[in-house]
Amino acid sequence: MLIGSDLQVSIAYADDIAVIAWGTNPVGIDIERTDAQPPEGMDVLAWTRLEALGKAAGTGVRTWPQQTPPELTTEPLDLPDQYVGTVAGNALGWRLIAPRPA
Repeated sequence: MLIGSDLQVSIAYADDIAVIAWGTNPVGIDIERTDAQPPEGMDVLAWTRLEALGKAAGTGVRTWPQQTPPELTTEPLDLPDQYVGTVAGNALGWRLIAPRPA
């Protein structure tokens, strides 16, 4: 949250790709390379989902999924082949805009 504002912001990056989520409701976003090493037993996309939910919930990954608010939903990001990512937030007011190279 930005001090003095209702705007919620989440930022993540991998290599030279950055992704940003913002809104007036809680949001979280994460991106990883497909060759990243997530915790044992998880695939990389599942790890980005966990990270995005933790950011949106404001808890990080330490309490996920036990205390993740039920109104938070996730959507995978459309990224270049060597990356995966997830955005999390309140599904009633979000729009996904695909990244474009600069």
